[in-house]
Amino acid sequence: MKPIKLFFYRVACDHTNFGDELAATVVEYVTGRPCRRTSRLRCELTSVGSILDKFVRKKDVLRHRVRRIAAPRTCVWGTGLACAPDRVLSADHLDFLAVRGQLTKAAFGLADDIPLGDPALLVGEMVRPQPKRHRIGIVPHESDKDHPFVAKFLARNPDAVFIDVGLPPLEVARRIGACEAIVSSSLHGLIVADALGIPNGRIVLNGRINGGNFKFRDYASGIGRDDIRALPLSADTLTAEVFSRSFTYQANCAAVCAELKRALAERF
Repeated sequence: MKPIKLFFYRVACDHTNFGDELAATVVEYVTGRPCRRTSRLRCELTSVGSILDKFVRKKDVLRHRVRRIAAPRTCVWGTGLACAPDRVLSADHLDFLAVRGQLTKAAFGLADDIPLGDPALLVGEMVRPQPKRHRIGIVPHESDKDHPFVAKFLARNPDAVFIDVGLPPLEVARRIGACEAIVSSSLHGLIVADALGIPNGRIVLNGRINGGNFKFRDYASGIGRDDIRALPLSADTLTAEVFSRSFTYQANCAAVCAELKRALAERF
């Protein structure tokens, strides 16, 4: 079958981030077609991650329009913006199949019937239930791996485990699935936990994540998660804080995933 020309973010160094790499994994799962990572000027689809900012910078819009005169628009499936824009964005070079959440939808002034949700939620269909081996897992964002709180948390909680976002995407998902709860400064650590029906809480460590709260709030709005504020950083009480919260919104995952699959299957 003809590969899908897919754009997703990948850092230009020797490590990967499982959240970004999930793009090809979930697209191949839904379509049954292989994906080939392609530049954003040549792609036919972009999915997963806070990457729409890269498509709407003025110079990039002009380059896209020139290149796309005789070519289809790039399809957008479940991606979002990293930062809140200062105006409603124009993107006539993009074809929106779905976006991550209400904040991204509002930023582009999209129609009400555009589906919402992060496609990484489909991991819940792709990974079998795992035996629980750990009370809690900590999933630091790539920029947070060496933060002193990570080592402190693991030392104070012998039933905790460190989960490296640089591992292959489904391996990260399986390791998350082997925990009773998750704390994460990585957005996709929270998303995969939601997909697998696992209690989870957001933590903020270095605070260097591009866009700050925006992408977390955007994701939460797409799944009906009312509260995605960061938990207090305490190595002694963090686990109890996670288990004290309600996760009834996770029941929305099945409907969100069904809409996402329908939107992609109609085009690919």
